[in-house]
Amino acid sequence: MSTLTPFAPKSAAGSTISVTGSSAATAFNPAPSSPRVRLSNAGPADIFFEFGNSVVAAAVASGVRLPAGQTESFTCHAATHIAAITAAGTATLYATPGEGV
Repeated sequence: MSTLTPFAPKSAAGSTISVTGSSAATAFNPAPSSPRVRLSNAGPADIFFEFGNSVVAAAVASGVRLPAGQTESFTCHAATHIAAITAAGTATLYATPGEGV
């Protein structure tokens, strides 16, 4: 049986990303060995995101939805960038690479 380990950030700074109706790739994982990332959507709009490299793009129709006001941890493998977009309005997204859940 595996043990759940609490989330532990690997980078104290993390990244603050301004999300709009246009997708943009933002570097968030300076140590790509970090297998997980904690995303926190401060809102006020829902966001849709994708992990990848410097050319990753997000779309409302196909991105992973993170509702406004929610914080979740995701496996990001060796991704170095995140792309995010809103359907309408703007949001602030905080990305912190680390380990655990």
